Amino acid sequence: MSILEVKNISKKFIRGDRGFYALEDVSFSVDKSELVYIKGKSGSGKSTLLNLIAGLLRPDSGSVNFNGVDISTYSDEKISEYRNVSIGYVPQSLGTLPNLTIAENVELPFHIYKKQDSARERALMLLDKMHILELKDEFPRSLSGGELKRVLLARALMNEPELIITDELTSDLDSATAKDIMKILYDIHESGTTLIMVTHDDDIIRDKDRVIHMEAGKLTE
Repeated sequence: MSILEVKNISKKFIRGDRGFYALEDVSFSVDKSELVYIKGKSGSGKSTLLNLIAGLLRPDSGSVNFNGVDISTYSDEKISEYRNVSIGYVPQSLGTLPNLTIAENVELPFHIYKKQDSARERALMLLDKMHILELKDEFPRSLSGGELKRVLLARALMNEPELIITDELTSDLDSATAKDIMKILYDIHESGTTLIMVTHDDDIIRDKDRVIHMEAGKLTE
């Protein structure tokens, strides 16, 4: 059964006095508990696609359906629930808040939508799972790029989402750190969570998982 259906979506942007399609008539589906990689060169539309799936952009045409419902029909309250509970999104650009500690950054989705009484307990459990519990009281400026990506992954898992989407999570990491983060993700996937991962790193792709290729805003297979 599909958890996500992308149906004929197109997205056009204006640059100067000219328009261009970042995505054009893209369709695919992802089954529950599946792990899908999305590959393509820079500028192929991968990040735009993830932003549409995350509800951060709206398609000009077509639809993104989550558990059979077009997310463009969601109310403001429902789209907030979708972004903070149903899915967990780890963007390519680091998005921590500099004035909050690492534990407080991880807790954010819980405070936005759920009760706050057990937020710290869950945040510390996730930081321990990411092997950075000792950094809980530090501020983002003191962490390395690899440590910050672990923080963002922990934050994405805070509300136990059905779907995790990541954008180049292992880029700019040394091989040992990338391997460790992927081991964490594979464990999450084995527990039943659906994963969609944008990557250019062939080393992390397993033969048993599906790969979607993109080029110039279109699927190539």
